[in-house]
Amino acid sequence: QAATGSWVRWGEDEANRALASTAARLRARRAARAVLAGMQAMACEGRTPVTALVDDATPGVLKQYPEAAPVEGRGLFYYYHCHDARETPRGEHGHFHLFARNPDGSHTHLVGVAVDGSGWPLRLFTTNRWVTDEALAPAPRVLALADQATRLRQRDPLARWLLALLVLFRPQLGALLRQRDARLRALRRGRNRDRLFEDRRVRVLSQCRVSLPGQVAALERSA
Repeated sequence: QAATGSWVRWGEDEANRALASTAARLRARRAARAVLAGMQAMACEGRTPVTALVDDATPGVLKQYPEAAPVEGRGLFYYYHCHDARETPRGEHGHFHLFARNPDGSHTHLVGVAVDGSGWPLRLFTTNRWVTDEALAPAPRVLALADQATRLRQRDPLARWLLALLVLFRPQLGALLRQRDARLRALRRGRNRDRLFEDRRVRVLSQCRVSLPGQVAALERSA
C-alpha cells in the first residue's frame, strides 16, 4: 500500500561497508557516546526523551509537543507527536520530526524518529511533502542539511540528543533518503508531480528499523 512506505533492509554487511572509513567510525562512536550520555542525563533527572516534552500526560492524538511551538535550535527545529494506536506499529509510542530551516523561511524534513515509551529509537522514516508541509529536497541536499545541523552547537539537550542520533544512524539516513527519491520517481510515472506530493494516500515513503544496541555493537566489531 502506498501509505506504508518501502522498507530499507539494513544488515551487518551494510553496516560494515558504511563504517569502512576510520573517520566515519570515529564520528559514529562519538555520537553513540553522546546518545547514551544524553539518555543517562535525562534518566538522572527522572525524564526520558519523551517525557522531556510530553511530561506525564497522556499525549493527544496528532497533537504536537511542545504545544506552543516546535523547539527551535541553530539551523533546525523539531517536535514530537503520536498517532492513533490503531495506526501505530507495535511497541512505538510516537515520533520526533526533525527539520532544517532554509534561508527563505521554508523548512525541509530531515527524518522521522519513532521511539518507544522510554525514548529508545526503533524506526527512521521519510514522508511525502504534504505530511510536514516541507520544501522537498533531493537526498544529497537533505543529507547536507543534516550534516550542517549536526556541526552546530545546540543549547537544548534534546536537540543535541536527536542530532547525535542523526550522526550515529547517518548510513541508514542516506539509504532512506535514496529509497525515498527512488519511490517518488516510481510513483510519479504518468502522474503530475504536485498531485503526487499532495496525495493523502501516500504518507510514508521509506522506513528502516534501527537498534541502538545493535548499532553500538556494530561499531565495536569494526574496531
